[in-house]
Amino acid sequence: MTSFIAAILPSGSSLSGLAGRRNSDASIEVLAYASHSATDFMRHGVVRNINQAATALTQVKALLEKQLPAPIAQVYTAVGGQSLHGVENTVTRIQDEESIISNELVDAVADENRTTPYDGLDVLDVVSQGFSVDSISTVDPVGVNGRCITARYLNLVARPELKKNISMCFRQAALPMVELAVAPVAQAKAVLSEKEMRSGVALIDLGADVTTVSVYKSGALRHLYVLPLGADNVVLDLNTLGIEADEAKRLLLEHGDALYTEPTEGPATATTDDGRTIDLAELNDLVGARTEEILANAWNLVQQSGLTDKLNAGVVFTGPLSRLTNIESAFAEVCKGKVHKMRIATIRTELRGRRTDDIADDNLAALVGLLLNGNENCAAEPELVQPKPPIVKPEEPVPPTKPETPPEDIKPTTKGPKKTKDKKPWLKTKFGEIGGFVGTIFEDDI
Repeated sequence: MTSFIAAILPSGSSLSGLAGRRNSDASIEVLAYASHSATDFMRHGVVRNINQAATALTQVKALLEKQLPAPIAQVYTAVGGQSLHGVENTVTRIQDEESIISNELVDAVADENRTTPYDGLDVLDVVSQGFSVDSISTVDPVGVNGRCITARYLNLVARPELKKNISMCFRQAALPMVELAVAPVAQAKAVLSEKEMRSGVALIDLGADVTTVSVYKSGALRHLYVLPLGADNVVLDLNTLGIEADEAKRLLLEHGDALYTEPTEGPATATTDDGRTIDLAELNDLVGARTEEILANAWNLVQQSGLTDKLNAGVVFTGPLSRLTNIESAFAEVCKGKVHKMRIATIRTELRGRRTDDIADDNLAALVGLLLNGNENCAAEPELVQPKPPIVKPEEPVPPTKPETPPEDIKPTTKGPKKTKDKKPWLKTKFGEIGGFVGTIFEDDI
């Protein structure tokens, strides 16, 4: 079996790839995983250096192919980033007379929405928010009798370079894209249940360089916001303590606490790679202050959705900062107890095959979501080897046969039979027979 689905996602601080197969029980058999740092060519979700991104993309593809039964022919990918957000739009069509709403009319309304101009923004995806026919709400208007149809949409838009730059680096790497999805939507597919989406839930992705807030209700995405704040801002704060970026990330994950209190037992310090001692209280003063700012902004966006009191499934956290100690308690203080349910996101789909518990990749959930939605085989078709015709050596020309040379004492006959001259008969005379020359002379006289 050489069929599989492959996804490569440039997001946050890494460019990651995942390949696998969906099983009949809805689990995923993971076949390959690879990752490459993206800090040199990405910022706030936007590819800044096309050449470096294409090189990293080629390397990730090669690493995946070493683990796969066939080369990769195409991949799924997604975009996210600072300029991504949702914009509500409404389209109304009034028919000349009352009639049954057709598929063609609904498609025409959707096309009109898709071509809605946004100054300096591209429409990346569209999420239907519902319809009404003659003021009666419905999920599916096809077949309903009426004259006026109104469709509501949430258009997911972003600056053109977000999509353009991703497309350019994939083209430069000679790797076709099956689909360019929206990363937060793919991520939600992997970490939220359908029940949570129906009940109402806010997914807060505390990412590396941006924080994304996605609000779901009645089974659909209702609002999408992106903040230009993330874990990288906390790392920059820790740099003021004389800690390099890579070590700051390690200390943040190992000792970061959103609501730090002095321990009654155990060490209150951390040791750097060069042997220096860092006071955890000083470190977490910076961590707590920046984390509180990010959580407060995220909660403000949840409130802007107007669905705060309808989020029966509460809030789900994901991303690097979601691994901080006391992150849920810190958010409870920010929202003043208005959210009663909180949890840290986990991938709800069972992952089999290759071990994934050692994959510390914040893109993993979005990659799994792309595999769950993917339908196209991403494996390269095996080349049909045509049987080679047998090599036939050309026959050597047969030299013309020479006529046999007759023996020297036998001369070849080249002319017809030799005519012999009739000899005159011997003449009989009284003197006896006379022939030959003499007979000829006397032939007439005798």
